[in-house]
Amino acid sequence: MVRTFRSLFFGGLAMLVAAIFLSMPASALAREYGLNAPTATAYVYVLSELAPTYAIHVAEQRHEIRSRDAHAVAYTVATQPLTAWRFNVMLAHRHAYRSRLTLLGPVLTARRPAPPFLWLAKGRLLKWRPRHRTFALKTCDCTALKTCMSTAQLTCNHTALYTCNRTTLKTCKGTAMAKPHEKLAESLAILKKLQEGGRRIFKSDELTRVHRERLLQNGFLRDVIKGWVMSSSPQAQQQDTTPWYASFWEFCSLYCNERFGKDWFLSPEQSLLLHAEAPTIPPQVVVNTPKGSNNKITLLFETSLYDLKVREMPAELTEKNGQRVFTVEAALIRVPESFFQRAPIEMQVAMASVRDVSTVLALLLDGGHSAVAGRIAGAFRRVGRDAFADEIVAAFKAAGYDLREADPFARQSGVTTIAAGVPPLVARLRAIWESQREAIIEVFPKAPGLPYDKDAYMKFVEDIYESDAYHSLSIEGYSVTPELIDRVRQGSWNPDIDEEDRRNRDALAARGYYLAFQKVKDSVAAIINGAPGGALTRDKHREWYRELFVPSVTAGLLKASALAGYRNHPVYLRGSQHVPPRTEAVADGMSELFDLLEAEKEASVRAVLGHWLVGYVHPYPDGNGRMARFLMNAMLASGGYPWTVVRVDDRKAYLTGLEEASSNMNVKPFAALLAERVKWSADQTK
Repeated sequence: MVRTFRSLFFGGLAMLVAAIFLSMPASALAREYGLNAPTATAYVYVLSELAPTYAIHVAEQRHEIRSRDAHAVAYTVATQPLTAWRFNVMLAHRHAYRSRLTLLGPVLTARRPAPPFLWLAKGRLLKWRPRHRTFALKTCDCTALKTCMSTAQLTCNHTALYTCNRTTLKTCKGTAMAKPHEKLAESLAILKKLQEGGRRIFKSDELTRVHRERLLQNGFLRDVIKGWVMSSSPQAQQQDTTPWYASFWEFCSLYCNERFGKDWFLSPEQSLLLHAEAPTIPPQVVVNTPKGSNNKITLLFETSLYDLKVREMPAELTEKNGQRVFTVEAALIRVPESFFQRAPIEMQVAMASVRDVSTVLALLLDGGHSAVAGRIAGAFRRVGRDAFADEIVAAFKAAGYDLREADPFARQSGVTTIAAGVPPLVARLRAIWESQREAIIEVFPKAPGLPYDKDAYMKFVEDIYESDAYHSLSIEGYSVTPELIDRVRQGSWNPDIDEEDRRNRDALAARGYYLAFQKVKDSVAAIINGAPGGALTRDKHREWYRELFVPSVTAGLLKASALAGYRNHPVYLRGSQHVPPRTEAVADGMSELFDLLEAEKEASVRAVLGHWLVGYVHPYPDGNGRMARFLMNAMLASGGYPWTVVRVDDRKAYLTGLEEASSNMNVKPFAALLAERVKWSADQTK
């Protein structure tokens, strides 16, 4: 009864007030309440049945606001300056109130009472209902130019009373819409800041949704798994593994730290591979953690991470390249015997890094691992560290154990002696050389010896230049024609006069190849006259490299520092699981490679392993393939083999052979391909 009476009373009061104000001219209303004329006129029509129709007229004619319905009047009322106080006015959603305007109150921060028509409309009293979250002012892009960028789709549809009325028509008109390239530049600036320190992996929430989606769309980011993205390049193809392999270990570290804190560590096998600086990306990484769920997380390019639940964290842990791993000594006693046969090179490198056997011995004795001790003793003896083996055997016998020494490398050939304390890359190159040389000797034809007719040999080298340059540059991806090669050789290529020659990347590469070929040819002439191939190549290889890139430096396409030699930054090979050694190891690796070349007696082994291991170390910023083929032919000459061309037609088999050698330590397919090409060249000289 009371509620009905209240509704009738206020409804009648609303109708009375409406009648009073509808009879009041707009000018009088403006004077009475301090309103400007357009606002007063809008209020008069708000209280009439013509409000929806007139709202459009007022919006378009008086206030230059584009509107499809009466929502525009709400924007007008909300943004018009009122004398001495500020009103916060809204319109209910048109679907809720059938496109009929309804003004809501009350007034906030008013210095005097509000006009009663702000409280009453359509003859009824309206109350604020928080559940009405959708307002007529859903966005502020209802202006003529649609340029209110600061509030559009951002706050208006989530704020009740105070945001949109701060944005005036003048402000909206004065805001210029950013162009697409300006937006992308803003996103890239944010990404660059995140990349400080060499980061490539980011949590998705480190970027706002707008910036993240823009960078993903333009190829600067790529999704890894839900919640994680990585840096990429717009030039990278969808199937290009390079960005992922470059980011793989960083992702593993950040993901595990985020999910497990410090309570995680890698398996003993993976720990040893990292200590040995194994260069390949594993298909799966096993993460041990008390917080694990025995779950496989599928990653990009058929890689995965498996979180294995364990009871507790071991004590013998350290950090290697951001990964929590076992120490070398702890990992050695935890890996199974089969790992010595699956990864013999890595095991040799790891064992060479052990400087004192007492650490290993303490772990073996504390755990009573007599069977493991026999295996470790046999392994140390196999790699030439007899003193370590004897110490382990003696200590266990003194402790009352019956230790039986066994060689875990029994099925492997090519296990070599590696001195303690050598850098991992040096130890790896020695182990590779020893383990792979026999496979090359098996498939390669016997070396003919230094040529008797040296002039004929060098004439063949000169004659084959055009074919060699075409195929070698084409393998590297340059578009080079025989006509361009001939023009370079005849001297008609002139970047000082011809602007096109100066800009042509392919022509610059061809010119550089010609200059380098002349230097290599001089070295070959010295070798067939008795100069030691390994020592001469050590002395001359930097000169070969400089000649390759002098034209590009002269033309201004490269900085002069490009001629300095070995790289000073990490590199990653497109489409390869092999990751070249870190920059700091390159100099040691190349020095060891030339030591191995000088010590090797078989020219075929020098040629094949020399070629492969230049690419394996990847010492240069660019031109590694060309340099590897130059070195190969210099080493072939040291055995009297003819200059050999690897054809672009054989590119797939050639790159597959190199990948098999680098990733699986199997050089035989690569050696067989080179042997076939050597035989073909030999037939051409007859």
